[in-house]
Amino acid sequence: DSSQVDVHWQPYSTLCHACTLKYNFIGKYETIQEDLDLLRVQLGLNTTNWNIKNNFSTGKTKENYKLLYSKLPNHLICNLKHFYQEDFKLFNYQVEDYLIDNQKVQCSSQSYRRFSI
Repeated sequence: DSSQVDVHWQPYSTLCHACTLKYNFIGKYETIQEDLDLLRVQLGLNTTNWNIKNNFSTGKTKENYKLLYSKLPNHLICNLKHFYQEDFKLFNYQVEDYLIDNQKVQCSSQSYRRFSI
């Protein structure tokens, strides 16, 4: 139940109301520079000093997640996959993309255990 989750861990899908609000723009952290460039054009802004690549480091983020997730037991990865499943769909992510060698996670109803964040 995501309604009782600390807001820092709550799925975005429960915070952004994607099904009830019509968004004109959705950016992603992984493509932040390209997204901001597109937003600048859409808003008709002439400024070209929106270069923020130096302020964000996305190069090793996925590798860091892979190392972290490689230490988690399968049932916990299944729980995370289940808990954030709407976010994965909404933002076009695959859990396997964040696992070493795109390892497949085998989840069943027995894999899920109640956990709180």
